[in-house]
Amino acid sequence: MAETNINWSEQAAPTIPTGDVYFVPASDAIPTESDKGFAPKGLTRDVKSLEPGDFLLLDEPLGQIANDSGVVAHFNHVPGMSKGRENGRQGVVFGQLVIETDQEPFIMEEAAIKPFHSAQSAAHEAGAMTMANNLDGRRGRPLSFEPLGFYKYPDGQVGLITRFDGPVLTQDLLFWNPDRVPTDAEVSRAFSVAALSLGGMHRYGVAHRDAQAKNVGRDNRGFRLVDLADAERMTLANSHEYAAADLGVYLGSLLHPDEINGQIPERDYTEPVAQIFVPQYLRIAQGSGTLLPQAAHLSAAHINSLAQQ
Repeated sequence: MAETNINWSEQAAPTIPTGDVYFVPASDAIPTESDKGFAPKGLTRDVKSLEPGDFLLLDEPLGQIANDSGVVAHFNHVPGMSKGRENGRQGVVFGQLVIETDQEPFIMEEAAIKPFHSAQSAAHEAGAMTMANNLDGRRGRPLSFEPLGFYKYPDGQVGLITRFDGPVLTQDLLFWNPDRVPTDAEVSRAFSVAALSLGGMHRYGVAHRDAQAKNVGRDNRGFRLVDLADAERMTLANSHEYAAADLGVYLGSLLHPDEINGQIPERDYTEPVAQIFVPQYLRIAQGSGTLLPQAAHLSAAHINSLAQQ
């Protein structure tokens, strides 16, 4: 996982003061085949050039404001916006991105800021999110979060700003809630979400590379893949390894989880994995028109065996 070393709690996270705003086209966040990983070269360069305290925002998500002059922004931390586990946030801060211009009243976007050590790491995740959200023309039905831009911290670290559409219920919190056993309908829907999410990425030759249950979930807009910092394109050489690794990590974290929030009752999800997740994943990832390299095609028996490891 990409490292972050800002680790504010929800109570202690600071408000980011007003800084100058620079805009780049949203299309700059779309990676190309020539880019290193999913970090677009031009976007990485622009993020690196930011002065501490400044913002770099993508124009399309913010509309006409990108054409105004004298734009400044700041970020107000709002406690309690995220409902996930504290130790699962990786230093992410939630609040309101406030944008002001000489011409228009201020605009507020509910947003999250995730800190990274380098511009390339932040641009990589932004590119991976953009790629995931546009697989098969998925406009309006995202697989991940929508990047809004970047902020350069005084110490030189870079924050990736994404739109906040509401709390995400990740599958570790659903399946391994010590206070509540999920219903059969919730289990069925969750495995369908996982099959659509991972199957959708693999169908187009993209590996998540950290597909733990805590990184698969849904919010009020649909299903979400979280933490694409390590996502990579599959190649003929690595496709089988990457596809199997994603599925092994997901099923392993789901069926053999670390303890979360105290004692967890014994639960066995092996049967719905075999009956719901596996066939739906295979239908989506390896169906007609898939771009997944043939070398990565896994059998149902192989995937079920991963669940036993």
